[in-house]
Parts: sequence; C-alpha cells; structure tokens
Amino acid sequence: MAQFERVDVCIIGGGPAGLMLAEGARRKGYSVTLIEAGFTGGAGANWGAIPSQALAACAHRAHLIRNSGQLGIGADEPRINFARINGHIRSIIAETAPDHSPEHLKAIGVEVIIAQARFSDRRTVLANDRAIRAKHFVIATGALPNIPAIPGLETIEYLTPHTIFELTRRPAHLLVLGGGATGMSLAQSHLRLGCEVTVIDMLEPLSDHDPELRAVGLRALEREGLGLFANTGIVGIGKNGDTIEVEIKSGPNEQVLTVSHVLLAAGHTPSLEGLNLAAGRIKRTPRGLLLNKNFRTSNPRVYCIGDATGDVASIGTARQHCEKVLAQIGNPFSILPQPFASEPLQIDVTYTDPELAQIGLNEPAARQRHKNRFAVTRLPFAQNSKALANRQLNGHIKLIVHASGRLLGASIAGPQAGEIASLAALAIDNGLSVVELARAPMVYTSYGQILSSAASRHLQEHQLAPIWHGLPLGKHLLP
Repeated sequence: MAQFERVDVCIIGGGPAGLMLAEGARRKGYSVTLIEAGFTGGAGANWGAIPSQALAACAHRAHLIRNSGQLGIGADEPRINFARINGHIRSIIAETAPDHSPEHLKAIGVEVIIAQARFSDRRTVLANDRAIRAKHFVIATGALPNIPAIPGLETIEYLTPHTIFELTRRPAHLLVLGGGATGMSLAQSHLRLGCEVTVIDMLEPLSDHDPELRAVGLRALEREGLGLFANTGIVGIGKNGDTIEVEIKSGPNEQVLTVSHVLLAAGHTPSLEGLNLAAGRIKRTPRGLLLNKNFRTSNPRVYCIGDATGDVASIGTARQHCEKVLAQIGNPFSILPQPFASEPLQIDVTYTDPELAQIGLNEPAARQRHKNRFAVTRLPFAQNSKALANRQLNGHIKLIVHASGRLLGASIAGPQAGEIASLAALAIDNGLSVVELARAPMVYTSYGQILSSAASRHLQEHQLAPIWHGLPLGKHLLP
C-alpha cells in the first residue's frame, strides 16, 4: 500500500453539500481532499435541480403563450420541439459546469480524486491506490432514486429523475409514480409541453406541505389537466407492444392504465454503497447512517451532511449542515459532543406553478411545540400589486407568529414563492419580530412585498399596529 496521505478534512462526495464544505474548509485554512466517484456537482447540477429548472422554464414559456389571451394578446398553440428542449437543458448543464469543476476546486486549493472511496479502517479511506488519513472525514455522497418493488417493473424501460432529461421525443402519456416535490414538478412541466400526464401516489401528493397550501397547488394542477390518483397502489406493470400497461388499485377499485412512459419519482435513498462502512466503524439504521444532532456518526472522526443524511435536504439546509460541521471541526475539543443553539432551519420548496414553499414551522408543528402561544395570519396574492398586474392571483401566504411577536414560520403558495421563502428564511434565522418584518423596506411593486404586507396584516388583526409615517400599517399602506 502507498504511504498515508495526511490531510485536515477528507470529503467523500462532490455534490452541492460536499462542494460547500470544501470551500468553507479552505476559507478556514484547512487542507482538503475531495473524493468523487462520478461527476463533481452531483445530482443537483447534472441530473436534478438545474436541468429540472431548465425544463420548467421551457414549460412555463409554453404555458404563457397559451394563456396570453387574458392580457389581450392572441397566440397560437406553441410548437414543442423536444430535441431542442433537450439541447437547451444540456447547454445549461454545460454552462454551469465550470462553477463546480475539478479545475475550480484545484484553483482554490482542494485536492480532487476521481475514484470510489472506501474505508479500510476507522481513520483511513482508500481511493484507487491512495490511502488518505484525515483528522475529519465528511460523507456527502448524496442520494439515489428509489426503485420500488413492483411486479413486472423489470420488463419495461422506466425513467428516473436522473434519466428523464435524456428524452429527445415527447412522451405521449407519462405516468409518474410518486407525488412528492420532484414528481409533481416534472409532471407539470411535461403536461405544459403537450404530454398527457398521470400521477399516482400511495398516500397524499405533496404531503410535506401545509394542507391548505397543498390544496391550492393540487387544484391548479388538476385545472391544467393533470390526472391524479391519491391513496393508490401499483398491482403490476407489463409491456404490451409499444405501450405499457399499469394495473392500479385504490381501495376496492382496480383498473388498468395504458401509458407510453413511466417515471419513478418515489423519493430517494442515501447513496452509501461501496463505502465499506463496517471497516470505518460507522453504524447504519434503516433510514441511513446513525447520526447525532451534530451530524456526527458512530465514528467520531466521521460526519455526514446533505442528502446522504437520509433527509431531503435543500441547498439552504445543506449549507447549515456545513456550517455546523465546520464549527465542530474548528473546535479543538470536538471529539466530545457539542450542543448547538438551534436546529437547522428547514426550507422546502416545490417548483410547481404556483410554487409551494415552507420555511420554519408550519401550523401543526407550531401547535405541537408552542401549544396555543402563536397566531396565524393569511394574506392572498390577490392583494399583491405585482400578482394583480400579472394576473397571478392564485394562492396566499400564511405566517406563524409566536406570542412574543417572533416569526416562527411561513407557508406560501403562489408566484415566486421560492424567492419569497429566502426573505422569510432570513427573517426567521435572524430572529426578527413581526414588527421589524412589517417595517422592512420592500420594493414596490414586487411579489416579496406580500411578506411585509402579511406582517402588517398580523399587527392590524391583533391591534398591535405601530405608526408608519403617521399612518397605521395595513392593507396597501406599506410599500
């Protein structure tokens, strides 16, 4: 075996979480080695968020053309060229590649090894013929699409969220198995690009979101023509000539759907195979690795962040994982458990139209944690000037405010909900009160203005309205 290479931090996985940690560790002056078995950038850059957003942009343009009549503009049905759409997606992936390339990492001082990593003992990782001994290891290997055990699945060529962007011809009828954020956003994109689309979920679609906001999104999708089966299971799948037959069951009712393509979007599983975790003294659970609240594994030298933790981690959540791990690494006594002042702020965004966003606590979580010491305030997008001008009136914002006036959470269904979520997250993460949020300077007119307007509504409803240039805060008074 080659001599041991010693380094401060060894990161296994070059996806968004691993890249953020590598850059953060380098800024702190640590020596860093990053091992990646495939492509740096991970699923988000190569098969996930970036191509998904590129596809959604194409679908949104098609939708705008169809619905320009309400703004006084006539248009014909858009002509969809799936091969050119695929080319657009490939070009976006290529244009963003330099930001996470091995060359970029090397330029900031990160040693990059393209190889499969595996533990040989509790303090050594092997990659090709190299042996890395680090003060700290971080597993950031991401997650892979679940492949459910469905009778007959092996007889068809199915798609996953990683392979669907390879399509160069439009599916006649796309069946999406899974009604989570990924499945629903891909379903709507293909629906708007002229496909017939059906979604099947074993439980309730978009169940991670606040029920009343979820209902807003589902109604909009069904109005666009999405076929939706909730609380429905798959009995079997089989090939029939050029089509695929899917037998489904909902309660006592069974039927057969005939489709052209099947997309498996039933969640993800941490990508941990091949790491030889047993040799590293790293314990597993049915959901993934055994982790404490500081993202440390049973081997105190090893941490785990991002999607590899077993949770659906947004980029914002992954960044918080990185910050906490860097805080542990920077502590000379970090071999001992270290408490943290707060949990990572959960930010969930589903890029359907309308977008759905959940930041911090939703109403059920707030009730469980704070009993009745909070209040809920709602404001519809129909009272937002930007939404009114664009005729995007579907949806509303919902603020969860503690009795002390501190913002605990926000649920949003409406245009640019993901962008507004960033403002809400900043407010929550900095402990802003609803008074401070109401007084926050917001661009007039903007979708983000609905956040401060909702805070003003809360103050007005609870008779706490401060004075803003001599006027009580309320509807249409706060720019």
